[in-house]
Amino acid sequence: MTSARRHLWKAVGLVLAATAVSPAAAQSVPCGEPACAPAKKFFGGGSAWKQHTRDNLWGYASEFEAPPLGASVYQNFRTMVANGEAARMVLYRYDFIEGTELLNLRGRDQLAKIAAMSPNNSFPIIVERTPENPALAEARRQGILGVLGLNGVAVPPDRVLVSAPIAVGMRGVEAGLLHTRQLDNTRIQATPLQPPVAGTSGLGFSGGGGGAGGGAGGGSAGGTGR
Repeated sequence: MTSARRHLWKAVGLVLAATAVSPAAAQSVPCGEPACAPAKKFFGGGSAWKQHTRDNLWGYASEFEAPPLGASVYQNFRTMVANGEAARMVLYRYDFIEGTELLNLRGRDQLAKIAAMSPNNSFPIIVERTPENPALAEARRQGILGVLGLNGVAVPPDRVLVSAPIAVGMRGVEAGLLHTRQLDNTRIQATPLQPPVAGTSGLGFSGGGGGAGGGAGGGSAGGTGR
């Protein structure tokens, strides 16, 4: 046997030895174990690789559906409207007769608005707290529940709360400046119109064109007379 043939048979023996399966490895693996699942060939036909990248990298087309036009703007303004509506569900201290749990005229009007809005939202009805007299605030809360119940407005007791108002009011300096400006605007806008002056159109505009024409005509007439 030549040397080349001997080397060839040695190589074949090494390949057979490397591919032989040991008895331990030849034992069956219970289905459900990770080894039971077939291995994915990502570079085989391309379909497995595409599925893998969709699951872990690209995602699916249905996950990239654009929201309707203006949806984000509408959601932003809807949040502001909801915050404003929640701030209106408040009965302030000046809605009650001072030192009592009875509503004054403005308080009754405010409670009627709150009762109309309450079925359309889930915001709490807040009675402004009175830290110097907590019992008075609780009495006002119980009175509000009684008035709502007598008028057929179904409101659970835990929805009427004694708390601070949701909306943050202006500071005294700001309120004073705005009040002064409002009075100035009212005074200016409420000034009566002046009666029309003779020789005007009655709208505050003088007859400038006619006056100019008359002046021109008078001048020409005087020139002709000379």
